[in-house]
Amino acid sequence: MLFENWQPSDLKAFFMEPTAHTEQKAFTEEVIKICRQWKFDGIVLEILSQIGKFADKSVKFLQQFGLAMSEDNFSVVLVYPPFRGYPTDEFFIQAFNDIYPYVTAVSVMTYDFSNPQKPGPNAPLYWMKLCIEKLIDNDDNPEKRSKILLGLNFYGNSYTANGGGPIVGTEYIELLKNAKTNQALTYNNNTAENYIEVRTSQGTKKIFYPSLYSIQKRLELAQEYGNGVAIWELGQGLDYFYDLL
Repeated sequence: MLFENWQPSDLKAFFMEPTAHTEQKAFTEEVIKICRQWKFDGIVLEILSQIGKFADKSVKFLQQFGLAMSEDNFSVVLVYPPFRGYPTDEFFIQAFNDIYPYVTAVSVMTYDFSNPQKPGPNAPLYWMKLCIEKLIDNDDNPEKRSKILLGLNFYGNSYTANGGGPIVGTEYIELLKNAKTNQALTYNNNTAENYIEVRTSQGTKKIFYPSLYSIQKRLELAQEYGNGVAIWELGQGLDYFYDLL
């Protein structure tokens, strides 16, 4: 579930107005009704990165929502923003301690580190480690650690001089068919990612895409910190990626 396309007036009514409690209760009841109707196990909720200045008003709602869902034996996986050094990041780090007891798990978006304006690795390992350490904050609580899901991208990115964007496994294979026979994937020890440059009719493309080895390094990171993993997304990777899981 996404909090997309909500107008500022909608968000204000949901979080700030005197009727906010009634609105939130109605929302929760509707979600539970849908889960019952369709026999869902629960929902994945993306809200924190989509409500802007109202994010600090969402903690109490998430606590009440998570509690109501658990009373009906429904799971809530909360999508959580990664650490990027933004001013709002400190709020998300502090809020995590108030939120995690009320949800089944927190899926951290440790991907999309780079973009066409700033080409580079999809999710460098050192950054993923930083994101997890920020949330754990030296806390040895196994429940807290186990509720953190390290986000794994099974897609990649293909960049050109004019931009580029995400690619899935089938597109990756087609691009590799254009590679010279003596070309090999390059591995960066710092980012723990593979990349390759391929010349095409559209120009040279620099491709960052997961491999079994890069996925293994991220699974080792999750194991080191006692976390789970969340994949974005099924069907975007290569079939043998699942061999490691």
